[in-house]
Amino acid sequence: IMTGKLHIQAIALSSSEPIESIASKPDLPCFFASLSIEQKRLEYVALHLFTSPTGAVTEARHEEAVWKLLTSIKELSDVFSRICELSSVHISASVNTQNALMRQKLGVQLYGMFPRMLFMYCPNDRRHWRWLANAGPLGATALGLHQAAWMGSKWLGDCVWDVVMFSDLLAAFAWTLQQRKAQNDLRQDCSESIRTGIELGERFV
Repeated sequence: IMTGKLHIQAIALSSSEPIESIASKPDLPCFFASLSIEQKRLEYVALHLFTSPTGAVTEARHEEAVWKLLTSIKELSDVFSRICELSSVHISASVNTQNALMRQKLGVQLYGMFPRMLFMYCPNDRRHWRWLANAGPLGATALGLHQAAWMGSKWLGDCVWDVVMFSDLLAAFAWTLQQRKAQNDLRQDCSESIRTGIELGERFV
């Protein structure tokens, strides 16, 4: 801390564990643990990207970094879906229900972090609005998993942070739709996701 201001040195974070190494874990608990760590790392990367001062890096480098983040989310998502589908075979219904809830919780975090960060830190920064088309589907997926967790296990959250995260996610999704509609960039039907968000919001209340 210098002259009353906090100075943070930007560093490049490499993945603590390769995607395929995460995918090769011997059981679901180990897989979920490794995936959670990688999700938190990506969330930190997103936080850094969307809070960096203007001019800290060139526009081209910043865009490249965001695309790299989105690519990492996609790769982790692919592994996430593949492993969870394979692991649902030949296990008891009760264990499968527990695994499904954990998958849904992690999915809410994985898919929801990008739209939440974009909304929380860049709502008035038009430079970042190019990512709205990416944020929309991610937010819708996160809401869908939240709904599935409620329908399957009556889960709305484990702590206050889950409530805050849902509130931010819902606000981010609504903001994303509003901005895309204003830019005439909203082509897909989002009515189902809107209904899901409203229903979940009512349950939280």
